[in-house]
Amino acid sequence: MRPFFWVGIVALLTACATPAPRLSDAEAQQRWELRQQVLRTVQVWTLSGRVAVYTPDEGWNASVHWRQHPDTYDLRVIAPLGGGSLQLRGDASGGVVAQTSKGEVYRSSDAESLLRERTGVALPVASLRYWVLGQPDPRDGAAESVLDGHGRLARLRQGGWSVSYTSYRAVGDLELPDRIVLDNGRYKVRLVVDRWDLV
Repeated sequence: MRPFFWVGIVALLTACATPAPRLSDAEAQQRWELRQQVLRTVQVWTLSGRVAVYTPDEGWNASVHWRQHPDTYDLRVIAPLGGGSLQLRGDASGGVVAQTSKGEVYRSSDAESLLRERTGVALPVASLRYWVLGQPDPRDGAAESVLDGHGRLARLRQGGWSVSYTSYRAVGDLELPDRIVLDNGRYKVRLVVDRWDLV
């Protein structure tokens, strides 16, 4: 492992051990840079939680289970009380397959469009894989970040979305978001992560 990885882990462990005092702006920025280096090494993860989605016409709730690998992902959205489910599977080629609880299968080259067609909400899945970890999408340099007093993301603006991080939890040696709010002026999404698993 590279030395900076362990430096970052130690710094983050120190932050998790006790309710650390707020850092100066310069210290928060330094902690943030170390944090990003560590987060870039997180390539395989699973989250389980709940999502609430609000559109101009309706709102709905569902449970969510997301398994991410470097080149593939499996995202399941399950509505309560037999309301149906949707499973998205994507790979590095950009191809996406959606399967409903009725066994219907849909294919597309774009997960966002496929989600809009099946759920009415176009979520940027490709960027969301980074946002849920508490980091900007590295493929898009046009990100505006606001840090909290502990060197973590508090707010992020990227790709037409505003992302707010209202709380974090310790996951092994890291702190990862467990309450996130996304808003693009048309859709508002609240994600609560009940469980993180890192491999």
